[in-house]
Amino acid sequence: MAQRRCALLRGAGLVATGTTPCCGRITRGTDAGPIPAASVDASTGGTGLISIAGRDVIHGTASPRAVPGDGEGPALPVFVSPFRIAPLAVTVSDFDAFVSATGHVTTAEEEG
Repeated sequence: MAQRRCALLRGAGLVATGTTPCCGRITRGTDAGPIPAASVDASTGGTGLISIAGRDVIHGTASPRAVPGDGEGPALPVFVSPFRIAPLAVTVSDFDAFVSATGHVTTAEEEG
């Protein structure tokens, strides 16, 4: 796993500083090229949703300000599976229609 992590960090244009190649603070290298954009399938299949291809990403941060309990750190390689998403933000009326159709209860409603 450590070798795969190192390869992903290098492939993403991130460099690790520290006593070994993959320990210490993670920073974006000054010679790193642009981060490749996710490939988007323009076909919506009649749903209005767009398809986003899966890919390896670095999730989290090595910042000393990170709150691990909130999922902010450490920086780790993860694979994001392909998914579909609406191309526009959800409006209040969209969310209201969703709640009416599904009976969804929000975290705010559950916890008060």
